[in-house]
Amino acid sequence: MHVDKIISVARQERSRLLKLPGIIGVGAGPKISHDQETSTYALLVYVRRKRPLGQVPRFEHIPKQIEGAPTDVIQVNQAPTPLADELEHRFINYAKVHREHVKGRPAGEPSTAKDRDIGSVAVIEDDPRQSFIIADRQDVDWVAAYQKFRLTHRDDYDFVTFWSDFEVRCECGAFYCGLVNAAQGINWSACIPQGRAGWGSKRLQAFMYFVRDDDAALLQEVGHHWGAYTGFKNKKSDKRVSYEICLGQQPGHWSSYFDDDASPMDYDESELKLPSGISVDWIDNGDGTFTARRIGQGEFRFSKLDLYLMGLMPPGQVGEFFYIKDPKPAGKNVRGTRVSLNIDNIVLANGKRTPTSASSPKVFTNAFVLLTKNAGKASAIAKRIDLVGRRYEHAFAAATDHRAGVITTL
Repeated sequence: MHVDKIISVARQERSRLLKLPGIIGVGAGPKISHDQETSTYALLVYVRRKRPLGQVPRFEHIPKQIEGAPTDVIQVNQAPTPLADELEHRFINYAKVHREHVKGRPAGEPSTAKDRDIGSVAVIEDDPRQSFIIADRQDVDWVAAYQKFRLTHRDDYDFVTFWSDFEVRCECGAFYCGLVNAAQGINWSACIPQGRAGWGSKRLQAFMYFVRDDDAALLQEVGHHWGAYTGFKNKKSDKRVSYEICLGQQPGHWSSYFDDDASPMDYDESELKLPSGISVDWIDNGDGTFTARRIGQGEFRFSKLDLYLMGLMPPGQVGEFFYIKDPKPAGKNVRGTRVSLNIDNIVLANGKRTPTSASSPKVFTNAFVLLTKNAGKASAIAKRIDLVGRRYEHAFAAATDHRAGVITTL
């Protein structure tokens, strides 16, 4: 079954499946077999614990196919690869996790006596009366963490970025989870059907968690609020959307062989086996070969297509871009066929971007929150994260060609 159909099935079945006990996430991505990602795209069903079929009530059985889409039942915190881990965090319904985490727990207002701001970092201490740490699986009840942050801060933030001074299982080093996004024509959809319901916010659009603090990670995770999910069509009559510009021909990241310039929205470091935080920009040599120019820290810039998807550039300014079809090593270069595209190919597949660049938001507020078990010992790491926030503001402005800004001041 084609990727588009499986994504559609996942979206339409998400609410129904999340009503079943034990299911805490529904998404779409590569099927996992023997701890390896396969080429089969599937409807992914995340459960807290996988059980033998005989121990699962019949009404909770997940069939091998739903509406023709193959399914894959995945136990959370068992992701074998960084990409699988990233998808898991993106698709989990954290509002349901929160409801299950607090079920049966004595009610009581947690203490905020030790919570404090250090620079522009909110230091939030775990409270045993309403703990946000899920210790049995090195995870966090992100809704509880956000709500404790809100006890000392107003509902002023479009994004909240969490850090922790205790271990949280995050194989990918950072992740994004979107709640709401008003933009159309970018193939984004909320990972949970109720959006921000249950979070206690009228403004929050997404949250992120970081272990890494390099530019590639910082820019990619916020960039996931708009990309890179779009495929393309060659003509209006095409029945299917092509995702050849996306990693593994699946929405989520740009392919390493897509001309995304210095974009942070690819997975080049993994796919091309590069050092952490390094990407490449392809140079067309005009003879069927292409040379990879390395992109390092301080050099990442969202591509013109990224800027269009973010609502920061009108379609007429995007110009032409290309991907390398059937790439093969050729000495220090890559040999393949250049396939040229333009914004019309994107619009044919996804519709026009709304709101347009003339009316889309250009400034975003992003709180940095350090979760800790002991606020009294968190000063040093909070000060370091505060410096990361200052660097992030400058990196985001530069990466958007100063068309947009992010404010991390509390």
